Amino acid sequence: MIALEQGKKYPAPAEKTSTIIYDQKQLSRVMLRKRFSVWALAFRHTMNPFQAYSAIQSISALTDKNGGKPVKKLVEVDGKYHTMPGSLAWPSSSFDQYVSAELNRLNKIKEHKAALRSMFLELSSESGPADQKNNANSQKKKDSLSLEQLKTIVQKLQEEGVVQIQLGGGEPLQRFEDVLELLTTAKKGTDFWLTTSGHGLSQEKANALKEAGLVGVSLNLDHFDPEKNNTISGYKHAYGWVLKAAEYISKAKLVLCLNLKARKGFVTEENLYKYARLAKKIGASFINIQYPPTPLQSKPKEEDLNEDQFRVLDAFTEAMNNDETYLDWPVICYHNSKLQSSAGNGSDACFLYIDSQGDIHEGFSTRKKVGNVLKDRLPVALNR
Repeated sequence: MIALEQGKKYPAPAEKTSTIIYDQKQLSRVMLRKRFSVWALAFRHTMNPFQAYSAIQSISALTDKNGGKPVKKLVEVDGKYHTMPGSLAWPSSSFDQYVSAELNRLNKIKEHKAALRSMFLELSSESGPADQKNNANSQKKKDSLSLEQLKTIVQKLQEEGVVQIQLGGGEPLQRFEDVLELLTTAKKGTDFWLTTSGHGLSQEKANALKEAGLVGVSLNLDHFDPEKNNTISGYKHAYGWVLKAAEYISKAKLVLCLNLKARKGFVTEENLYKYARLAKKIGASFINIQYPPTPLQSKPKEEDLNEDQFRVLDAFTEAMNNDETYLDWPVICYHNSKLQSSAGNGSDACFLYIDSQGDIHEGFSTRKKVGNVLKDRLPVALNR
C-alpha cells in the first residue's frame, strides 16, 4: 500500500496555476493545434491525408465544440487544456486513446474496442466525520469494496476502454492511501478526477495526488452563504473545508471544479451569479450544475425545479459560457441543459455510476441498476 512518505517534502507548485483563455487569437491557435493533433492521429490510422481529413469531420463536435457551438473559452492548467470537467485533457494519452477509438468506431477504419467516456466509482459510502455531522442519527456504513477489488475494477474499466474515471463517495479522502494506490498502479491513458467535500485535504496530500497522476478535483459546494451551505451539507465546517481545499488544489496545479446541486430553493438568477462570483474568487475553472439523483419513474416532488427555473439555468449557462462579460469567469457545465452536448459531460447517454457495493447504474440524474462490475460486463449499449 502506498502512503505519504514520512519526512518527504512534496514540491510546492507556483502560485498562478489556472488560466481561462478567451482571447480569440490565442484561442484559435490552441484549437488549431488541437485539430491538427486529431488529424495526425487519423493520418496514422489511414496513411492518407485526405481520408484522414474526412474521418475527423465526424468527431469535430467532440474536440472543438461546446453544445454544438464554437468554444469561446477554455481552461489551461499545467500545460493541458480543458473545455469541460467531463472533457479529456489535451494533450494527453487519454485524449489520444479516446479519439483513436472514435475514429475507428465512426469511420470503421479497423476493428476496435470503443471507448466509454466517463465512469464514477464510489470508494466509500461514508460522507464525512461522524463527530462533525449535524444529524446525530446518521449511521456509518462499512466499505464493502477492498483495495484489491477497487484495483481490479479500475483495471477492468481500463480494459473496456474507459478514458475518464471519477473517484468519489461518500468521502473518498477517508481512503486517501487507497486513492494514491489506485492512481499509481493504473495504466496510462485514463484521466482521473476526485469528487470530495475537501475534508482532510492538505497541501501535502494535494501535491501527492498530483504527483500520482490526478488531473482534477470537484469540490461539493451547495451555497455561496457559509451558514446555508453548512446546513444543506449537514456539516458545521463544510464551507471552510471547501475554501481551504480550493487553495491546496490550485497550488498543486490540479483542475478545480465546484459541484452545485440545483435545488428549488436556490435556483434564482441572483443566487447563481453570486455563486459564480465566489467560484471565480477562489480560483475554480468550472461549475458543475446537477440535481440529486432520483429513482426511475419517480413522481414529481415539491422540491423539483419548475419550468421557469430550468429556463433560468439555461440562460445562466448560455450567458456564462458565451457572453463577453463573463468570458473570464468559470465555465458552466449543466448536465440537463439543452445547450449541452451529450458527449462526455456526465449525461445519461454515456455515464455509468459504480457504487460502493460494485453495482453498476446507468445515468447521472436517474440511476438504473444494470449489473455488478465484479461479476458482469459493462452495458454493451453504452460501450459503443
